Amino acid sequence: MRNSLPLPLSQAFTDIETYVEALLSFITTSELFMTLCGGVHVLDFLTSTQDPYTSLLPPDWRTWFDTRDIDQIVAFLVSADLHDAENDLGAPPSLLAYVQDIRNLCLNRLYHPRSRESDRVGQKVKMQRPKPARSERWIDKQDAPFQLPRSVTMGMNPKKKHEVSHFSYFIDHLANDLSRRTSTETSHLVDFGAGQNYLGRVLASEPYCRDIIALERKHANIKVASELDIQARLVDRKMVRRNKKQHRKLQDNEPFGIPEQIQGLTEEQNVGLSGSEYVSQDGLPPGELSDSKFLRKGEIKYVETEISKASLVDLGSYISHPQPGLMVMSLHSCGNLVHHGLRSIVANPTVRCVALVGCCYNLLTERLTSNAPSYKIKGLRSRNKRVEKCAVANDEDGFPMSARMIDYVHKGQNDSIERGITFNITARMMACQAPSNWTSQDCASFFTRHFYRALLQRLLLNKGAVPHPDETHTDEEAAERVVIIGSLRLSCYVSFVAYVRGALEKMASAKGRGPVVAEMVKDITDEEIKAYETRYECRKKHLSIMWSLMAFSAGVVESTIVVDRYLWLVEQRNVVNDAWVEAVFEYSKSPRNLVVVGIKG
Repeated sequence: MRNSLPLPLSQAFTDIETYVEALLSFITTSELFMTLCGGVHVLDFLTSTQDPYTSLLPPDWRTWFDTRDIDQIVAFLVSADLHDAENDLGAPPSLLAYVQDIRNLCLNRLYHPRSRESDRVGQKVKMQRPKPARSERWIDKQDAPFQLPRSVTMGMNPKKKHEVSHFSYFIDHLANDLSRRTSTETSHLVDFGAGQNYLGRVLASEPYCRDIIALERKHANIKVASELDIQARLVDRKMVRRNKKQHRKLQDNEPFGIPEQIQGLTEEQNVGLSGSEYVSQDGLPPGELSDSKFLRKGEIKYVETEISKASLVDLGSYISHPQPGLMVMSLHSCGNLVHHGLRSIVANPTVRCVALVGCCYNLLTERLTSNAPSYKIKGLRSRNKRVEKCAVANDEDGFPMSARMIDYVHKGQNDSIERGITFNITARMMACQAPSNWTSQDCASFFTRHFYRALLQRLLLNKGAVPHPDETHTDEEAAERVVIIGSLRLSCYVSFVAYVRGALEKMASAKGRGPVVAEMVKDITDEEIKAYETRYECRKKHLSIMWSLMAFSAGVVESTIVVDRYLWLVEQRNVVNDAWVEAVFEYSKSPRNLVVVGIKG
């Protein structure tokens, strides 16, 4: 089912080993890459003694950037023809070489939808219903099989619809291929971190009709998912027999609805009462109640659990199958959840395949912490016992997974010999960006937000509310003086004055150090705030350029994390027969689009 190469490489590479070695060499030897990906933070731009822009970037780069606006620079990084850039734009050779290196080492994100020929999806599925006028459930449109019926898309935004429709098709195709390979049935699909079960609901519905086991930690998500299952007619609505006159009387007398304890009367209570009727609990007419009886559908079972690599061990009571064959799937699992899902192929004998799409790399824990900063740059880390515990512990479930990256030997600072690949939280946070999808409006919006935050940090530094980043502080001292703003309402971004006022208002009502900082700065005038913006306005473009370079370079960080997961599967050669990575939906609609697949031999 996979392509000829198990990794979607750029055109610069034709074999996996050459690519992996080039990737590991680059991320451990390129000083500029290591600085842009984890060595500088947005709050450093206007507070450090050395200006990051002028101290990190070569003079010829800065001279060339001065001749371009930020939209042109972003377009140059992500899409420009570099040969034309050298000939026509006069870009410095070292800049062209760096941009080319990043592009070559990033995995190819181009999505190639699978052919639907000879596949059951996109075909018209006849349901066993007496009325032929409603007998065609799945309509074959031009872009089928990726059109979903409205009944299963409740609650989905356009992005989620795109992800679920394409990934569900991929999962079903993979399960069919697995059955052909092994001559055994894939009895259940296990969703690691199901959330509100959008993916599982589609796969349990026509035309797939798969049995789903949805693992989810939050009870609220399971409750919402169960209600959506009823709307999708995967589960029959409960029937309640009521006295019609009494029920309507209660409706008229209760302005806030009928109390839950008297909403339904048991059949015994209704015996002998005239004017009774059958209704569903959600009040829909009886004609809609029996639809689910005529639909082909899979079964969904929810398991509320704290998900880990051992989560599949106790699923026997939820599976009524003599020879269960499980496929573990996940769509946008956060942090270590993908690692737990991958390890299930080794931990559980009934798991025959894994197919997981990751996201939120900032939530990964670190397996190797001795030779890299953890979580946040010193002075930007809030006091949090869980974070502090994970930061000093060698978490075996963290990044990296593969022995190749754990044992990789390279030169560190001062020519010391170091072992292993590490990325701090700043690098992993930047890996969640997607500069290829940025529009001019996007750039203007978040560059302004970053500039305002950096400028506020300068203001707080001048007021003595935060420590200087170049000063030496213990972790405890830094944690005591950290200031976290977070997001503000949109009206706070119309001007720097509005931003400062909004930030101070939020800090004043926050826990921790926020009220102390707000008190120290409360007397600042609007004129003084405007003076800060006027003084530092010229630095906004520099900050925007650095942020763009950081986000562009972090594409290699994401590729490294994905390659690490692939390498781990390859290393399980006694269990895993095949492994690969591919794009499963459009990058322009959902940039975390790479699935890691492993098939048991």
